Amino acid sequence: TDYTFFTMDMADILHYEALNGGAPANFWEQAVPNSAERSAILKDHQSPCHVGGVTYRLSEDLIARFAAKYWESLAAFETLSQEISSLKDGQSFDLEFTIDEHPPEVAAFDCLTSEEELLFVLREIARRGLPVTHVAPNYGAEKGFDYRGADGLEGLERRVKALQAIAGEFNMMLDFHSADDLTSPTRAALRRATKGFL
Repeated sequence: TDYTFFTMDMADILHYEALNGGAPANFWEQAVPNSAERSAILKDHQSPCHVGGVTYRLSEDLIARFAAKYWESLAAFETLSQEISSLKDGQSFDLEFTIDEHPPEVAAFDCLTSEEELLFVLREIARRGLPVTHVAPNYGAEKGFDYRGADGLEGLERRVKALQAIAGEFNMMLDFHSADDLTSPTRAALRRATKGFL
């Protein structure tokens, strides 16, 4: 109970196939069997969101795919956060939702966290009333390697700046795992993108 920061790695229970052609035709219904709940999810996530001069409007198909990818992990996270809250017995703590890791069969750059994906996750966290303070998106982290995305450091900075704007809208801090493997120029790009709020 002396710990004040908790992070939960969701990699092993995220359904990556929901965002690609490998998902079954009824993936949405399998993930969220209750039709009333599916309707509530669509209603909550279809309203436009204006962040940093960009207006995001999630389509019904995208919402369904994000829900299918994250539903199991969000349920587990909810249970674990309640357990931590109980153990802390009213003491404040920081809680991180971690989605930057990925299983070996899924390459880092095949599951980068998009702006729309982060928006869905943070809206759903807010909808469930979860006490999350930090989120670790997949920005292309690879243990043992510096950033080596095809978009280069300019692309990394541009993407992270957009993710930071969305996180800030929900009063969340972005976390960057495997940062020990990053060189000074990469760290500088992340620092500029987040204005040091990371």
